[in-house]
Amino acid sequence: MSDVESAVSDMIDDYNDGNDDYTPNFVSLYLTHDEDYYIGGEDDTSSEHVTIDDEDDVKDDNTFTITAIYNMKSNDADLDDETVEAIIHDIKLKNNKLNIDSIDLSKSGEVTSVDNIRTIEHNLASDGLKLK
Repeated sequence: MSDVESAVSDMIDDYNDGNDDYTPNFVSLYLTHDEDYYIGGEDDTSSEHVTIDDEDDVKDDNTFTITAIYNMKSNDADLDDETVEAIIHDIKLKNNKLNIDSIDLSKSGEVTSVDNIRTIEHNLASDGLKLK
């Protein structure tokens, strides 16, 4: 799991970009099957669910998404705290492990601000697996 945590931590550091106004505090980490992760559009229902230990579901073309939630705690009384999610898409399995080393974070990674942490965590928990 250290490769995933390291990649997500690097993304949060880049997002914070040396800004001393915020201190990132880890909240949670989720794994979802890419087809289950709702990005938007007219149809907000999931069409497929995967159980990671079910060999019939784990194929070369299956990809996964890691989502880490962080609370960006303000160190400045004039700034509000912020909640962000660091997302890494298109992760494939290699030898039954997440192959994070093959991911180009500039293309498959993003950090975005979220409005409601409870909604995000509820959606991720219903579609995936809470890792931490």
